[in-house]
Amino acid sequence: MTGRRDLLGMSVFAALAAGLPISTARAASDTLRVALSTFPATLRPYASSGNTGNGIKLMMHRGLASYNTDGEVQPELATWTQPSSTEYIFELREAYFHNGDPVTANDIAYSLNEIIKEGSTAFLKESFESVETVEVLGPRRVRVALKRPSATLLLLLASPFAPMISAKSAGTPPEDPIGCGPFTMVSRVRGEGFVFRRFPRYYREGLPKIEHVRSTYYGDESLRVAAVENGDADLMEAVPWQSITTMRQNPNVRVETGIGGFYYFLFNFTRGRFTDARLRQAVGLAVDRDAFVAATFYGHGAPLHGLPIPEGASFSLELAGEPFRRDVARAKQLVTEAGFPNGFSVNVPCYSSVSAFQRAGQVVKENLAEIGIEVNLVLADYARYTTGGNRGQYELGLYGSTGFYNDPDAIASMLVGPPSYLRSFGFRSERIEKLLQDGRTELDPARRRLIYAELQKANGEEAAMIGLGWRHEGYAMRHNVTGFKRMPYSLTTYSPIQMEGVTVG
Repeated sequence: MTGRRDLLGMSVFAALAAGLPISTARAASDTLRVALSTFPATLRPYASSGNTGNGIKLMMHRGLASYNTDGEVQPELATWTQPSSTEYIFELREAYFHNGDPVTANDIAYSLNEIIKEGSTAFLKESFESVETVEVLGPRRVRVALKRPSATLLLLLASPFAPMISAKSAGTPPEDPIGCGPFTMVSRVRGEGFVFRRFPRYYREGLPKIEHVRSTYYGDESLRVAAVENGDADLMEAVPWQSITTMRQNPNVRVETGIGGFYYFLFNFTRGRFTDARLRQAVGLAVDRDAFVAATFYGHGAPLHGLPIPEGASFSLELAGEPFRRDVARAKQLVTEAGFPNGFSVNVPCYSSVSAFQRAGQVVKENLAEIGIEVNLVLADYARYTTGGNRGQYELGLYGSTGFYNDPDAIASMLVGPPSYLRSFGFRSERIEKLLQDGRTELDPARRRLIYAELQKANGEEAAMIGLGWRHEGYAMRHNVTGFKRMPYSLTTYSPIQMEGVTVG
């Protein structure tokens, strides 16, 4: 059903979509036009909304912490002190919600408790398991007590899955919580797009710099590219890999990309043939990842032979090896050992609106055919694709995502927690859960490195999540767009937090 705000905003969206001014006082440069790659299935504040949905939520919401453009954690709604390794004190800035109420300590306690409470379906619930209590110390002062030290608490508080919302949101529709971000939503036309307006009481003085943001869904990748190249859109997310090189040749367009997200296999652990670890391992060993990256991302990526843990000086993975480097002979043997010497066929859900998924599906189809597994790709739109994943309506799934901060713990939400299309359905492992908790609570980087190497080994044996390929991710924008740049690595899809400082010349 179309909500009240949707109906009220349709005329505004139509006017902006047609390039018409809402008032004679607004110049064209007062509106930033953004081309979206998907239309989010949900805008619930603590749910996973996909990369587009997370970006949309960052227009309307802010957390206690955030990231600067170099990917470093910084204060957002609050500054903090750490009296001990298991205690944080947050001092709130003077900020206001979109309903005009001040942001108070009670609202912060409400928000955090919504994530950590019993029965919460928050995407990061398991990641926040170290939080013991949230205590209001004053009108703008909050104490967060931990059960044990946490190397990741501030990273979690800076994620798009931990916005601070008004306690009055308990009385609003789940899709319409009361935020305190730089923009308010004027309209939402399902399947078409969104219009946002500058929030005049935003806590950062002089921001946002732009009066309106119009975000339009382009289901066709080529139309999204053409919109930017022809000047019908100012900024686009998810530059199609086949368009990166040609767009860089356009003198009016700037393209910023780099390693960000990844594609991977998921499995149903509650029913079907892939409850057998040998079959899960077999499909992981069967894929030619060089061919996968070349075909899926037109070479704009890198092979991924294990868990998508970002590599770097602190977390180099040479100790873990590459548990799923291609070995067709071993894969065939595992299929036979699992009781399928003549192979079998399986339906694999595939996202229909992004051509890369279909290219990925074709590579997977060809590779698995070599070990006797016939893949039938089942195309689905975003809502059906994600809903089916949440409900476990698959045996073998092909999915794509990104980390949500530049730390190995970012993959925890893809291995443990309540059902999500981003993790294998019904998967539970005390071994992996313990390793994730150990990594989260260990403050020494060298020891954390050993823990995550062991996690790679454990996943190689249990095969809960099998990486296929790293993908380049990024944005393209007209040269008259200033104040926006791609953020590093796993924070690429966090880049829309910069919308508050964007101008269109």
